[in-house]
Amino acid sequence: VIYLKKSFLEPLPPGPLSRLSNYSADNLYLRWNAPDKDSHVNLFKVIIDHHTQVTNDNEPEIHWNNLLEPYTKYNVTIYAVSYGYASNYPLKGSRESLPAIYQIITEDSK
Repeated sequence: VIYLKKSFLEPLPPGPLSRLSNYSADNLYLRWNAPDKDSHVNLFKVIIDHHTQVTNDNEPEIHWNNLLEPYTKYNVTIYAVSYGYASNYPLKGSRESLPAIYQIITEDSK
C-alpha cells in the first residue's frame, strides 16, 4: 500500500510579499515567497480589484497587466494552484491553497 501525503493536490499558501516587489500603478510587479518545498505548485492565481491573472509557471512572481490608480490601497489575494505531481494539466482537477491576502498601496506611475 502506498500512501500519498495530503498535500499531493493541496498546496500550501504562498508566503509574504518580497521587498523586490514594485508597487508602481502602471508597472506593478509582485514577488512573494513560494510555499514550502514539500507543497507542489503548478502556478499561482493573483486577484486584484476583481481582476484575475495567473502566472505562466510556478515562479512566485507576476507582472500585473491591468493599470491601477496611483496612491490607492488594494487587496491582493494569491493562491497556489496544483494539478498534482504526475501531469502539468488538470486531468483529475486542480486544488487551490488557502488564500494569502495582502494590502498594498500603489505608488505614482513610473
